[in-house]
Amino acid sequence: MYIPELGPAAWLQVTEAQDGFAGQMIKVLVTASLLAFPGLSAAAQTATKLTEVTESLAMVLASEHVCGLSYDQRAVQTFVERNVSPDNLDFASVLNLLSVDFSRQIAGMTQSQRTAHCAQMRQVARRYKFISDSPGRSKDGRVD
Repeated sequence: MYIPELGPAAWLQVTEAQDGFAGQMIKVLVTASLLAFPGLSAAAQTATKLTEVTESLAMVLASEHVCGLSYDQRAVQTFVERNVSPDNLDFASVLNLLSVDFSRQIAGMTQSQRTAHCAQMRQVARRYKFISDSPGRSKDGRVD
């Protein structure tokens, strides 16, 4: 898919690996010439930030159930509205692909890996304000 804001010097290419894992399906390719032109570096930073936001959001969302968390849906919506351009029509499909892949990765974790993973996801969910401290919920976002 072509990203107009980056011009012809950069593109986001979605490819499918033979094993079908979404983590291997998404590759961000930004040519070296993008970094060589100062006027394009801001666009590159924007694309990199969006990729990071999408990946981290996908991981947090994929972790919700397995980590015993319950996210404030309004907070999730607000996060997306603040971090994703309304012109980005590919965000939802990329988020879905990554979430499915991360769910598979989480399912294959040992108990200790999952414990460490969930501890980090709770911290990220708090930072994103997905976990509320409302009545009936613990500070970890678990339903009491």
